[in-house]
Amino acid sequence: MPVNHSPPSPSKTTPAKAKPPTPNPKPRHQKSSNTGTGSPSVRRFFTNTTRRKADEMEVGDETSTGPTPQKAKYSTDDVMVAVLALHKRFDVMDGRLEEIESKQEAMEAKVETLENEMQLLRKENYILQLNTARIQAEAKKNFLVIHGLPEVTSEEVKAKVTEYIHVTLRLPQITPDECRKFGNTPADNSKVRPTSVRFADINEREAVFTASRKIKHPTIAVYTHRPKILRDEAKKRRTAQPQRQGRPPGPK
Repeated sequence: MPVNHSPPSPSKTTPAKAKPPTPNPKPRHQKSSNTGTGSPSVRRFFTNTTRRKADEMEVGDETSTGPTPQKAKYSTDDVMVAVLALHKRFDVMDGRLEEIESKQEAMEAKVETLENEMQLLRKENYILQLNTARIQAEAKKNFLVIHGLPEVTSEEVKAKVTEYIHVTLRLPQITPDECRKFGNTPADNSKVRPTSVRFADINEREAVFTASRKIKHPTIAVYTHRPKILRDEAKKRRTAQPQRQGRPPGPK
């Protein structure tokens, strides 16, 4: 068979495929925009690792029977015994609290009784003081106390009191029986001591006291010889009494 050495016709020849243009290589100084997980190799690595862990977890869930239970440190009987012991202790404490409360109530009752007794004793003591003061006032019913008379010797005290009664109070018919100064004589005579004056009877004493209330002296004052507790009691009675109201106006 003869061989055809003629060249193939141009219509039957297949044209060669053009190669795609190769991208320009990145310069060395330019950083890649893909991060560590953005490159294909790294993504494949993480994807395979994640699948492997998921498979292991599924296998573990099928084969594992859960965590092994730990042995209890105390048994149920031990717990019940401890609870019963606590109940007994609570019962004992309740009994002690009730006993303490009963003792406290008894002490409060005793304290209240003592307070009532103390009030009664105070009242009785005050009544005794009033009675003693009344006895003293009765013993000194003929006495007056004069404040403001100048300091003189003990021999001149009676003369000063007589001068005050005769001249200032205008009672020449009355002469005191006894006059004396209270306390010791001051060293510099800067303090004027009160003077105790005794009269012959209660009438003279009342006359001098009434005249001293009518004729006021700028430096001399006369008081009755009454203890302070009696003066305070009289003041209480005066303040406790209602004020007197004036007479209503008559018809016009």
